[in-house]
Amino acid sequence: MSRLALICLVAAPEGLAVLKAAHPEVPVFTATVDARLNDQSYIVPGLGDAARAYFSMNTSTCWPT
Repeated sequence: MSRLALICLVAAPEGLAVLKAAHPEVPVFTATVDARLNDQSYIVPGLGDAARAYFSMNTSTCWPT
């Protein structure tokens, strides 16, 4: 039995497939699975820019593009 589990709010099918292929023994608990990733690898529809909304910050200066 694994002592590791993934708990997340939002996941995409592509990410879940990669995780399952690499670590099939890790259980995944997620609130929702959104439709897909877009061409920039953002979850669609997703949460938008959750860090900006939560921390009221300009994330364009924090994250690499």
